[in-house]
Amino acid sequence: RQCRMALDMIASGKIKGRKYVSSRLHLTDFIKAIELAEQRKGLKIFINPNP
Repeated sequence: RQCRMALDMIASGKIKGRKYVSSRLHLTDFIKAIELAEQRKGLKIFINPNP
């Protein structure tokens, strides 16, 4: 339920989602993204599936 509310707030522009993304990685760096998450070195990690 909270995730849905957060997505709605981002979609409506009430909050800026980019502000909370700590890392932006390409899909080829998926393992690095997992490691960052496991080490809790990022708030949110965005994985871009497109080159």
